[in-house]
Amino acid sequence: MTEPTNLSDQERATFEERGRTYGDHHTGNTAQGRIWAAILSQAFGYHIPDIPPDVVDLMMAGVKIVRVAQPLGRGHADSYHDGRVYMSMAEESASILQENNSEHSNTPN
Repeated sequence: MTEPTNLSDQERATFEERGRTYGDHHTGNTAQGRIWAAILSQAFGYHIPDIPPDVVDLMMAGVKIVRVAQPLGRGHADSYHDGRVYMSMAEESASILQENNSEHSNTPN
């Protein structure tokens, strides 16, 4: 897995540290998307398809946006920083998914 190319040095350090702690983000987000879909399927009583890894990152960025929108969260640099990292990871995951889809669509049956 390549790391997103549009990260600042500080954001890159966060990305790398999270990778050492949690493993490859694309693989982890694939699993997380499956689990979230299973939970939502049970909660709503109908099938929810697996949530793609890039959408997981977008949802996590959304969590950070909500946090900084709260009066006590404004100015909390960590949430802004993490939000940027999640958006970069979403971009990277979307690129991987696009590459995988184009490779599979060019494969003869």
